[in-house]
Amino acid sequence: MRDAGLSAVEGLPIDVIVGVSISALEYVDAGLFSDGKASLARIQPHELVTLNPAYAAALISQELGLNGEIINITTACSSSTSAIGYALRLIQMGESSCVLTGGADEGVSPLFLGAFANGSCLSTRNDDPQHASRPFERNRDGNVQADAACILVLEEYERACARGAEVYAEITGFGSAGDSCCALKFPKSEWPGAQAIKKALYQAGREASEVSYYSALGVAHPWIDVLETKTIKLAFQDAARRLLVSSVRSMMGHPMGASGGIQTVVAAQAIRHRAVPPTINYDDPDPACDLDYVPNEARSACVKDALVYTFGNGGNHSALVLSAC
Repeated sequence: MRDAGLSAVEGLPIDVIVGVSISALEYVDAGLFSDGKASLARIQPHELVTLNPAYAAALISQELGLNGEIINITTACSSSTSAIGYALRLIQMGESSCVLTGGADEGVSPLFLGAFANGSCLSTRNDDPQHASRPFERNRDGNVQADAACILVLEEYERACARGAEVYAEITGFGSAGDSCCALKFPKSEWPGAQAIKKALYQAGREASEVSYYSALGVAHPWIDVLETKTIKLAFQDAARRLLVSSVRSMMGHPMGASGGIQTVVAAQAIRHRAVPPTINYDDPDPACDLDYVPNEARSACVKDALVYTFGNGGNHSALVLSAC
């Protein structure tokens, strides 16, 4: 709000649309379990409210005194991408002119760590945590969980310009598709992800060849990184080889539903600063992942159009296109 030069007392309607995949698991761990034993008597009434994912948007609205539309969107790890896309639609349809949107998630909890570890989703490099997250690299062995939050101000362009706001980039397109896959399994086809990307490009009025930076899902999972590489090739065709691809999860871990918000801000900054962030811990290329993943060091590049891609267990694939103003 401060960065956007906005104040809740200006009388302008500001909506809150936040993506959260799951909420406040620490209350489950602390309130229900103790010494390995479960007790219903330990659960406090307020914990049910706090566990509700809808509490995130409501809390922001309460803290800032906002009275616009309040919505939480939950599509697993693509939640904040979906939230930003929904906010974009509201503005495009003329139903809103300013939205606080993005996401927040807490994945570092005993319940989540236990479930993902037992499902062979996490890296086992516990002796070398700084090098544990290795997206697209041959020796990747799983993701690293993270807690994060990222909120941005999405505003109707003319209104933002009229009040002299600093505009980092324009969100020009959003696309989403489902893969009808069981939430306990990963998708087997690259087609749904490619459809989401194509939808976003179509809405943005951009050709695949115009996109120079692709902010990747890149969770460092042995199979998912291969699938995403295939998705990029299907969506971008010949332009895939010229695309700069990187995963910020190599540096921050995987914050689940907050991922898309962070990727969107990173893509906007890549446009603004003419530089693409790297995929770190990339030492040994994988023949099955054979694109340009901007290994280990940031790269200068004139980015006019960038694409953000996220996928959530349960089948939601979401993509955003950001463009220079």
